[in-house]
Amino acid sequence: MSAGKQVRACPIGLVVRCRCHRSGRRCGRHGRAIGDGALYGLIVDVVVMPTHQGLGLGTRIVDRIIDWSARQQIPHVALAADIGVAKFYQDRWSFEESGHYLRLR
Repeated sequence: MSAGKQVRACPIGLVVRCRCHRSGRRCGRHGRAIGDGALYGLIVDVVVMPTHQGLGLGTRIVDRIIDWSARQQIPHVALAADIGVAKFYQDRWSFEESGHYLRLR
């Protein structure tokens, strides 16, 4: 068997988008989680346009991703966040620092 046949991608993910209540249009708010569909999930993007920040939209997005992960019975959910916003997530949910990972340059 060739190496190409031994290595296969397992794309599992979730994208959450919220619409503006007033206009019904998308306004640059979304969250994205990736994982293996069984044990691990990683929240990699939570984006809210500056004009819509402070309205609880990011909180709703993260809540939806966490709820979805729980329904899928994914036991290990992590979040990739810049140092400057890590405390935001720690204060609102039970995310905690759990070590470091290495990133390919």
